[in-house]
Amino acid sequence: MALAGFVTDGEAERMVAVGRYFVDPPPATSAEVAFTVHDELHGRGIGRYLHGQLAAIARERAIDTFIAHVLPTNTRMLNVFQHAGLAVESRLDERVDTITLRLT
Repeated sequence: MALAGFVTDGEAERMVAVGRYFVDPPPATSAEVAFTVHDELHGRGIGRYLHGQLAAIARERAIDTFIAHVLPTNTRMLNVFQHAGLAVESRLDERVDTITLRLT
């Protein structure tokens, strides 16, 4: 599942954000989640919005856990997960934070 964010500049439209999750083969109930937001739009809540929308879609499809792999220096993304209003577990492994979010 993927969602994209676009901005319109005059008559041209450009993609500025993508949020997606990838489900392991059924009957898996967890999915890897990731986001990309154009640098000039960081800090405006776009990642948080995409996360909320993807979580709602995932719940409808019986996904109960998101897993994300985030560099510890990516504090904005870690902040999105920490303030999502979900149970969050974090584990640092080989210089990458593995974040587990319970959607239920």
